[in-house]
Amino acid sequence: MSTKEPYGVSHFSMLSSLLSVLNSNEEDHINVVLAKYMLEHIREIGSLSIYKIADDCFTSRSSIQRFVQHLGFDSFTALKENGVENLAHWDKFIEYADHPDYPNFLSQSVSKMTESINASYSKQSMENLCELIYNSKNVLLLIAETSSSAIREFQQGMIAFGKIMRLMTDSYGNMELITQLQPDDLILVCSVTGNFAMGISSDLKETTAKKALITMNRTERLTNDYSNIFYIGNEHVSRNTIQAVRGVYGRYGLTYYLDLLVNVYLEMYRNKNDQSSRREN
Repeated sequence: MSTKEPYGVSHFSMLSSLLSVLNSNEEDHINVVLAKYMLEHIREIGSLSIYKIADDCFTSRSSIQRFVQHLGFDSFTALKENGVENLAHWDKFIEYADHPDYPNFLSQSVSKMTESINASYSKQSMENLCELIYNSKNVLLLIAETSSSAIREFQQGMIAFGKIMRLMTDSYGNMELITQLQPDDLILVCSVTGNFAMGISSDLKETTAKKALITMNRTERLTNDYSNIFYIGNEHVSRNTIQAVRGVYGRYGLTYYLDLLVNVYLEMYRNKNDQSSRREN
């Protein structure tokens, strides 16, 4: 199912924004109250009125408007539209888990995925990406919040190799981080299905930083937006619109790919990091 565009770094997914509030504030904070209410009524989001929410949550319409803007949306209507469009994506979570013999299904799917990634493995491609990361003064990692666990592990691990990178998701879309980047900096977008990459394309048009993408989506639309694309697996997936997708590639593919990348980075720069540590001591 196709969804309406455009999205953006700061409002790619209403679900991510609501969960970010839920996870980061005190229980009785009005933003937490509003986030919990909207999550509890997620299936009714298209028909909810700002008046009903204000009554049910014992707050004012102006408080709700401030909350909506805090989430990155221009209006309550825009938030509702995004929520309705994302229902198809959330339904994919149910579809993904709805199998009678789920352990066997998951095992076979993951095995097929790793075989595909290994079959398409190119050490030269990995080295090219490692070189981009190593030679960039600043690296900004961009990813959808719902897929960010793998990249957070990657960010933490790379500190051991002396590379500090910043991470930004749609739950914290500070555009200043993008606009301040220079030509010797790198924006590395991780978007396995390509949805997030397409959703934020307008936000990256004016940056002078280098742009690289990790994805399995081979649509020409993405090749026009990024000077460097690194593909996960050999699946011939090509979607040029944002579509509801959920599968093992989105769940485990990036983790597997990044583990391979870290191994190559270690091989390439181990000696340089050791020499740097000795100089500091």
